[in-house]
Amino acid sequence: MTAVVELISTMLKREGVRYLFGIPGGGGTIDLLDATEKDGMQFVLNSHETASAIMACVVAELTGVPGVALTAISPGVANVANGVAYAYLERAPLLIFSDSYPRGASEVVLRQTLNHRQLFQSITKWTASLSSEWAHEMLRRALRTTLDARPGPVQLDIPDDVAQQSVVEKPLHAVSKQVLTRLYAEEPAGLTRVVTRIWGAKTRMIIAGDSIFLANRPID
Repeated sequence: MTAVVELISTMLKREGVRYLFGIPGGGGTIDLLDATEKDGMQFVLNSHETASAIMACVVAELTGVPGVALTAISPGVANVANGVAYAYLERAPLLIFSDSYPRGASEVVLRQTLNHRQLFQSITKWTASLSSEWAHEMLRRALRTTLDARPGPVQLDIPDDVAQQSVVEKPLHAVSKQVLTRLYAEEPAGLTRVVTRIWGAKTRMIIAGDSIFLANRPID
């Protein structure tokens, strides 16, 4: 049977992820690191979580593949918030995986408790806590959401008691290629009209703003 962290690793690899950044904690993110190492992905340890998020954003902007960063439980989550805000404002596709207490434990644990979803609600496109029952669907939604329309960050908790739980085998399909194909190849007739008007202008100028992205990887 496949564990939740193994499923995450498999899906990240299929999307073309090669690097992960961050400061892992002692829970689900450590298990995820073990899984991604077996799948050939490289982990880059940083001195601060904000730096890890920004480095992941730069990789995403250069490759078109979602950037990935890992954080420990509550203090690490608070530290990464500035980098997540950067991704939100710069429209960078970023996935944040965070440690979290087992479901229900936050009601009785008095140390290092922070409402992750409340913190990220205004600076992410989506924030959620993974479950083994819906892991496939939640991961696909996370990948699609971080790339679709206005790209931006998505944050997912990996509860300590969920990381090694088994998931039901389901078909896996790459998400990034489908989204990027639509984003960069949609409405070719409209693009042709724009190019024709540029070439027909007396003074040609292109103003590239926040919503202009150039992917340097082929889409096949």
